[in-house]
Amino acid sequence: TFSRSEIRVTDSQADVTPQWIASSDNGDNLLAPGESWRYQAVDVALNLLFTLEGITTVDGCDPTSSGDTRSAYENIGVVQVNEINDSDPSHYCNPPSIVVRNPGIAIIKLTNGLDANNADDELPFIKPDGIVTWTYVVTNTGDVAFTADEIRVTDSDPSVTPVLDEASDVGGDAILAPGESWRYIATGTALDLQGEHEGVTIIPGFCLPAIEGRRQPAYENVGAVQAGDQQASDPSHYCNIVPTAIEQGNEPAKLKQLFIPIARH
Repeated sequence: TFSRSEIRVTDSQADVTPQWIASSDNGDNLLAPGESWRYQAVDVALNLLFTLEGITTVDGCDPTSSGDTRSAYENIGVVQVNEINDSDPSHYCNPPSIVVRNPGIAIIKLTNGLDANNADDELPFIKPDGIVTWTYVVTNTGDVAFTADEIRVTDSDPSVTPVLDEASDVGGDAILAPGESWRYIATGTALDLQGEHEGVTIIPGFCLPAIEGRRQPAYENVGAVQAGDQQASDPSHYCNIVPTAIEQGNEPAKLKQLFIPIARH
């Protein structure tokens, strides 16, 4: 006969902890000759298609001996009572039809309708205080749907707040299905990029045409999307309209009237 304190049941997988089931005892906390106790551990089955650190898998899952084996999870139960011990392995398989999910998300950010990622792209030119419209096209590139609550679209400029264009939600079901795209919109006012601005990104030497041999600065902000554990980002830019001589105040001088008196005889 062994007391409960003498019995130790463990598992070869460190994160599996067997617990004694009190109802399997007759109430005396003694394991008498011929008596059996139950210990139990509960966990979530793993996807055995992946390589899992710290987990033991073996070839198996072939009950008909067809030679078409799959990975089987293996763990070993061990009991030790004083200096006596015993062990027994066990296994499980995933169903043969298990599907590996591949979630994915992408974002394209447009400024006044132009992608404007790089200096050599077609860039929008906007006068200071002009209206800027940013469009964020978010596409589900994977095979897992996302609900609207799982999707968060932000901008690197804290003053810019993208808002979902609900008309872009196909069917109005608030679910971004695989292959579906949603639009988010934000508007603002263009800055004078020759000035100093805190909290925004101004890139010098970005825009053409150059003035006096120097490229002009560009405003940059980056759109970002997070959907579940998937994330993506995309930058966009705008430039100021290059002022002309007239816009700089160098208007041609107005003609002055000249009066010449004519004497009559």
